[in-house]
Amino acid sequence: MPDQPKPINKIYIEPTSECNLLCKMCSRNAWFGEETGHMSWQTFERVLFAAREMPTVGTLFFGGVAEPFSHPELFKMLRAAKSTGKRVELITNGAFLNRDVIHDLFELKLDMLWVSLDGSDAEIYEGIRPDSDYEKVTDQLLQFSLARIRGGYQTKLGIAFVAMKSNIHQLPQVIELANLLHAAELKVTNVLPYSKEMSDEILYRKRLYDMCYNEKLMDSETEQCPVVQLPIMDFDQAEVSGAIAEILKQARLLQIGENNIARRGDHCKFVEAGALFVRWDGEVSPCLSLLHNHIEYLPETERKISHCSFGNVNKTPLIEIWNSKPYEEFRKRIMDFSFPHCTICGHCSYMEENKEDCVGNPFPTCGGCLWAEGLIQCP
Repeated sequence: MPDQPKPINKIYIEPTSECNLLCKMCSRNAWFGEETGHMSWQTFERVLFAAREMPTVGTLFFGGVAEPFSHPELFKMLRAAKSTGKRVELITNGAFLNRDVIHDLFELKLDMLWVSLDGSDAEIYEGIRPDSDYEKVTDQLLQFSLARIRGGYQTKLGIAFVAMKSNIHQLPQVIELANLLHAAELKVTNVLPYSKEMSDEILYRKRLYDMCYNEKLMDSETEQCPVVQLPIMDFDQAEVSGAIAEILKQARLLQIGENNIARRGDHCKFVEAGALFVRWDGEVSPCLSLLHNHIEYLPETERKISHCSFGNVNKTPLIEIWNSKPYEEFRKRIMDFSFPHCTICGHCSYMEENKEDCVGNPFPTCGGCLWAEGLIQCP
């Protein structure tokens, strides 16, 4: 018998492609051939119907490459999503948070609120997010934390931090703030550059060039790149943290106690997790990278990334799109991940788009995906 399609476990819903900010590191700065708009209630109901019909779907996540609170009916959507019995999460830049919004989020029993926070002071934060208000956002997060504790609400807080050369020095202070806010998680990602100027902000240039060499060592019997096993130590001591930083430059795998610290490449967390994205207009994409047409840099080469859709929920039921032969074949290619290593290869014309690669994979090609290399991550 043929393999049965893997189930859908998580649905990302993009309520809108509009945003109140134009952040320095956002790919919306490099969109091309894109219309913007809000998801219609009819489109949303089609997604919700599919979620209700599929017991495997555990999470509905509201977010994309925009600000969910820009949608005028967001709270109506959230309440309808909660009525399905699924876990519901939301990511926001925090600009729309106020006392009433926070109260309503608690009342509808949102499971997780993610807030983007890319600095620990107004100068850095507002430099990254022009027209934002650092003091207002952090004050509202403190109000959120206090109200959550006093009211015994179960909504958890997550912090999302985009790491760049200009703000990485503030990550320790952001972690301190996350502790003060009783945040459940802090997700740090590298920046995805959409211009040559943004390429100067990346913190993984050397890591990109080291990948090919390190992978060859991991596949061989050589002892030049060993597994390093460390006991539990006082990792906050400067001598220890400095030594570990040096170890990470050379070890192919670092074990601390029984925990492994290693980069895992050539895999897609979205596909492996059984996730998909429904864009504001109903188009169904397999991942965040393929949700919109945009330009990105790898790290010097300009790449035109074309949006990929396997169907539209306004025309075809979501489960039929998921089980369609083209989508199944794509997911199989992803699980095999037999793509060339565009992230470490020299420049060629195939790198300039994601339409085809040098070994014959059809659109969309994923050999240059920084999510697949563990460099970019999101909630």
